[in-house]
Amino acid sequence: MLFASVGAQNTEDTGQDPNRAQLMANVPVSDGNQARDAFAQYRATKGVRDLLGVTEDYVSDVHRSKDDPSSVPEEAITVADCPTLREVVRVTSCKNGDVFLVDSPSYYGEGKGFAKPGAQVNLAYREDGTPDLRKKKLWTIPRSATKTKPRQDPTGGERTGIFATPGAFDAADLPDPQAAAMIRLDPKVPDGVEYVRNTSAALSPAMDVMRLTSTSQSDEFQAIRKALFIGATATLLLIGASMIVTTLEQLRERKRLLSVLVAFGTRRTTLSWSVLWQTAVPVVLGLALSIAGGLALGVMLLKMVGQPLAVDWTGLSTMTGVGGGVILLVTLVSLPPLWRMMRPEGLRTE
Repeated sequence: MLFASVGAQNTEDTGQDPNRAQLMANVPVSDGNQARDAFAQYRATKGVRDLLGVTEDYVSDVHRSKDDPSSVPEEAITVADCPTLREVVRVTSCKNGDVFLVDSPSYYGEGKGFAKPGAQVNLAYREDGTPDLRKKKLWTIPRSATKTKPRQDPTGGERTGIFATPGAFDAADLPDPQAAAMIRLDPKVPDGVEYVRNTSAALSPAMDVMRLTSTSQSDEFQAIRKALFIGATATLLLIGASMIVTTLEQLRERKRLLSVLVAFGTRRTTLSWSVLWQTAVPVVLGLALSIAGGLALGVMLLKMVGQPLAVDWTGLSTMTGVGGGVILLVTLVSLPPLWRMMRPEGLRTE
């Protein structure tokens, strides 16, 4: 109860939307063609329902070529198909060959962005990542390019700059592209995440696949909660081990009585159910007592720390389930000795 109440203080909103995409993979590529091949392999992977693939790079202002390369204005350029562009920018109508422009927040209402319909941009870059002022590789933004606003993508980020469909710009012309795959899984296919990770490992052993979640918790908070759960489970298992020893001793003491009951026609299933009830009654009573005492103690702790009342129903049901598992464990371990003790040989005496 205490953890459920203070959990909100250790939980942060990531901005990610797992309803729009469940996995994110940054694919290391050397050119745009390699990015297309990687996206095709992801789409062919078992368990993948859809993929949002973007290939990104930078372009520079061709009219500032005489300046220091480090001071030349730059804009991001993103190449993706229409379904993907609808997830990263606010567009209603899109067809292959369209181009969209999104100004960065500092340009809103100021008109300072150099990426405009009909403007030329330079695609040439040096090895150090700065614009190449000596060699130019020009591309003209179509005059039909439409200005629009950014949209938060499934990973929680917003992109600005030039957004082009493959029919308007060939990703193979990007000098140093970066590829990102936002993957939608088919919920009907089990282990879809593992299939995607296998594909990622085939593309690059060092590539990491990130699972998108709407919230995240601090590592310290998760470690303490896991430790408490492990400790509580170990305590119940220790109780179960003690009950197994006690049950086996009681069965050994009743060995002759069990044989007599079977000889007089008592069903073996009836005796097996008696062992189950012998284990279930004390465990159920103990769980009921612990739930009542835990709720009372939780209320006291929450009042002491000034937190609102909250019950951790998930943890409560989990530990109750573990307690039920202890009942079944003790019964299953006790059944083989019980069946051996019900044989006619148990009637012999000296």
